[in-house]
Amino acid sequence: MASGAAGRQDRLFLQDQRSRGLRVRGGCAYRLGRRARILGYSKNKTYRLEVVRMKLTENFTLAEFQTGGTIPAQYMDNVRALAHNLQRIRDEIGKPIRIHSGFRLPSNNTGAPKSQHLCAKAADLKVRGMEPEELHAIILKLIRDGKIAQGGVGLYPGRFVHYDIRGRAARWRAKKR
Repeated sequence: MASGAAGRQDRLFLQDQRSRGLRVRGGCAYRLGRRARILGYSKNKTYRLEVVRMKLTENFTLAEFQTGGTIPAQYMDNVRALAHNLQRIRDEIGKPIRIHSGFRLPSNNTGAPKSQHLCAKAADLKVRGMEPEELHAIILKLIRDGKIAQGGVGLYPGRFVHYDIRGRAARWRAKKR
């Protein structure tokens, strides 16, 4: 296993008494104990894990993105890329970002049927002491300057800002409630 946090996050291993060193499909390092725990076993010996505190970046953990369900292993690269972009936003504003809504299971998705939340590429963001309009402007500037990935940016006045990493520009403004 590679050294350093990034190396540990690039491999997915499950370690317990029955399966030392068993490689599990996916993209991030899970360790039992403080970072993850086994929720159950299926008949084909697939493990369902609950991630507790896996760090994706200096200021973001995987648990912060799991607001609407456990993120499937096939979406781990997406959430990692999203976290790195959010870290750049946080570094720019110098304040903690709260993820109001991150990954959603289809059963929890009340928004668009092709929502980027369904594949762990989107987050709805709030920053204490900052209006959503100000955060929205900063995100657009960072995209223009090439500091974060191009994607969807939606302003929900007085509530939050949506940011996603879909790879193409999409902009919208919701009506104020």
